[in-house]
Formats: sequence, C-alpha cells, structure tokens
Amino acid sequence: MAHVSPREQGRAQLEAGRYREAADVLADAVALNPSDPVAWRLLGGALSALGDRAGARAAFERVVVLEPSRAKNHYNLGLAYLKEGQRAEARTHLSHALQLDPHYQPARSHLQALEVPPPPPRYQPSPGGYVPPPTLGYGPPQLQQPLPAAAPESSPRTLVIVVVFFLLSLLFFWMRFSR
Repeated sequence: MAHVSPREQGRAQLEAGRYREAADVLADAVALNPSDPVAWRLLGGALSALGDRAGARAAFERVVVLEPSRAKNHYNLGLAYLKEGQRAEARTHLSHALQLDPHYQPARSHLQALEVPPPPPRYQPSPGGYVPPPTLGYGPPQLQQPLPAAAPESSPRTLVIVVVFFLLSLLFFWMRFSR
C-alpha cells in the first residue's frame, strides 16, 4: 500500500467536507514542508471553511510569498481580506490577480462588487452614550417613529375583568337608551 502524504490526506478530508480534520492534517503538512504552496493554499481553504478568518488570511499570505505570480493565490488572499472587512487590501490583491490573469473572472466579479460602496451601518452609537429607540426602519429618519412598547402579558384574570367590564358597559348603555 502506497504512503499518502499529509497534503493529500488533507486534500481528501477537505473534499469530503471534514474541515477540522483537514486543517489538522494540513497543519502537519506545512510543518513538515513549510515551502509547499499547495499545502498552505489547502490549509487556507480549510481554515476559511471553519470560519477562522485570521488563520485563513495568514495561510493565504504565506502562499502569495511562496508563489507570487499565480493569480489564484492573490484572489484567495483578496477574499480573505474581504471576509475580514479590509476592503482596500482585498481590492489590491484582486486587482493584482487580474493583472496576472486578465481573464480570471472570479477576481473580476469580486473586484466589481467592491466598487459598489458598502451600505451604511444601521446603527452607530453616539459619542455621548445615548442609544436612540429602535425605529420601524423606513422613511426619512426625521419621520421614523419609535416602535410601540410591547403589550404586557395578559393573564386569564385580566381577561375576565375586561370581559366583565365590557358586558357591564353594554348593560348600562342598553338600560339607559332602551326607554
């Protein structure tokens, strides 16, 4: 039986969707061979799938150092920066990917999406610590009304009192105006 390298074991785990196992095996692979750009690229993909943005970015940065002339490496690093909210750095690497390969459509699509300004945040706390009440979220800000306060929980006893009061009111009006 042939020996399977840690990199290939990690690739198999990654393709099977076992990201934690893939990350563990690929970390071993890059420890054994720190100059293997494929292992670093796969490790970045596994860490990205696990939601480890900083780890994925670090792995993709290492790949760019090892293989700076490959468009996919700059694309991956650009996406990692984008996931961290670092739009300027993302733009730099996505642009570099297109310089290396002008026909690299994924980089072009993400770069075009970056040209659209991000939406303003829905809420920014004011410096004085005042927190405005939540609003309905439509119309100009000066016309937005605060959301109504939630009604208190009704108990069965409260319901009985309301119904009795309503019936007594009906009886009173009936007696008063039925003559």
